[in-house]
Amino acid sequence: MNKQNNIYQDALERLSQMGRDAGVCLEVVDSLKHAEKALSVLFLALMFCSLSLQADDLIPKGAGNCNVLQPPKAAGDSALNGRLMKIFPRRKDMAANYTGCQTLWLDIQRMHKLEKILVLYFENGEIKVQQHTEAGRTFSCRYYMGSLLPNSKIECSKKSIGALSSWPAGCTKYSLRHEKQNAVNCDDVD
Repeated sequence: MNKQNNIYQDALERLSQMGRDAGVCLEVVDSLKHAEKALSVLFLALMFCSLSLQADDLIPKGAGNCNVLQPPKAAGDSALNGRLMKIFPRRKDMAANYTGCQTLWLDIQRMHKLEKILVLYFENGEIKVQQHTEAGRTFSCRYYMGSLLPNSKIECSKKSIGALSSWPAGCTKYSLRHEKQNAVNCDDVD
């Protein structure tokens, strides 16, 4: 029981002093998720973190694959209503405990100009942030154990999406035209 009180006191003290420090917020939440009878403090921590973090704070600076501006050659292909999408990294290249980002680009106006529309941030294989860009406006959705955190944008879905699947690079043009592929194995979807 004394150990529980120490966990609660430590969590409350750290939360009250953290300001907008995303790292401390997530540390506190992580330390509480394994504590017995910590649900009320965990809920308080999640509420506080949700209210205090800004979109820029949500994805740690320097996290793997999070600053990729354009899709690299290894980016997978997908399609939406006949429009090319690129996804990097491909889901098959992400370990079960992957920490970093997966990014989706879309040829919005079918002009062969890809625009970044979605960044998914994973921590130890679990999605933490979905950062959407629509019509020049960016908003973020925060998740904990697959569920939307309180005080998130109304546009956010209640459950997080998983890692995105894709074909190998070069397969979308074949699938969109219903042509037979040559050297690329386009059955390798993941």
